Amino acid sequence: MAAGLVDGMRFFQGMIERTQMSGRPHLKTQTANLKRSGRVTSRNIGRDFVAKVGWYAKYAMIHQNGGTIRPKTKSHLVFKIGNNWIKTKSVTIPKRLHVFEQFENRGHRIIFRNIEESIRKVIVT
Repeated sequence: MAAGLVDGMRFFQGMIERTQMSGRPHLKTQTANLKRSGRVTSRNIGRDFVAKVGWYAKYAMIHQNGGTIRPKTKSHLVFKIGNNWIKTKSVTIPKRLHVFEQFENRGHRIIFRNIEESIRKVIVT
């Protein structure tokens, strides 16, 4: 069952990376650091087995939840778009990733299917 849970989480991770982190018009992939930061971790806690998937780039949550970025130490943010330098007091990032919604809509079914397959393999063997 544990193997099925981990396999299901990895499949879900891959689905999110293919559908939401692969050069969509409003989320252009430049370095793929966000995609590469995805991890499935698992461990035993007492009699329970727990697995989780997450993306650990420091900017992952701003893409998941959206929000406003403001400078911490300077008066303005400065960045380059194309050949132009932009100077602004803040940038609002829209919500771009929909991991939680995808998990509620499809993820749990994917994971349960993998757990069932894992159990079938044990029963048949």
